[in-house]
Amino acid sequence: MEQALEQIIDQHPGRKFSFTYPTGVQISLWHDSYMWHGEIIDTNNSNLHIMRPCNAPTFQAVSDALVLHGLTDQSKQQLLDAAKNSQQTSTT
Repeated sequence: MEQALEQIIDQHPGRKFSFTYPTGVQISLWHDSYMWHGEIIDTNNSNLHIMRPCNAPTFQAVSDALVLHGLTDQSKQQLLDAAKNSQQTSTT
């Protein structure tokens, strides 16, 4: 699942992807030339970072940090599905 998500994000313009769950929790993942980044915020309270920006040399390390902050396998699947849908929309 992580590898598929990593590949999709790398193909997005700007190599960035954000998804907001129905609860208002938003996960953002992005990749620049050197590092992977991720953060979780509560869009209902813009001052609340559930997970402050995480910077790591690998996507797996960022993914592991997300899990430590409550991202479940079901949540990851929703994230992957949303990334796939956004990828299909951007290519059509």
